[in-house]
Amino acid sequence: MEKIVVEDVLIVSLFIVLGLAVPCLLLLACRGWFRDLRRELPVWRSILTAISAISILFAWFWLDGTAILWYWGIRLQLDPYYSPSVPFALAGILSAFALRRIYRLQMLLAGVIMVAQWRLSYVT
Repeated sequence: MEKIVVEDVLIVSLFIVLGLAVPCLLLLACRGWFRDLRRELPVWRSILTAISAISILFAWFWLDGTAILWYWGIRLQLDPYYSPSVPFALAGILSAFALRRIYRLQMLLAGVIMVAQWRLSYVT
């Protein structure tokens, strides 16, 4: 029988909470941008906002998708330090500065959570 370590349970729980926080924050930021800021922002800032949302969403799909495949027993031969989720999350963080108000903070927090989740999942 395998011994359950409290530290492993906490890491898995934190990974699940962070994994669910990213799409929630993205949804809130995109809804606010679409409802409030789309007409106020210049076109180039709206394009950067869309790039930010798409890149963070791609990073989320890549990181959580590989974690789910790993859980199902499908082992991909990927180098964890060269995951495309980190450059996409960083691009999303940089382009999130085009937003204003609380929506900028939501998008930035989603990107920072993606980097933290990568650090938690692969490097530990």
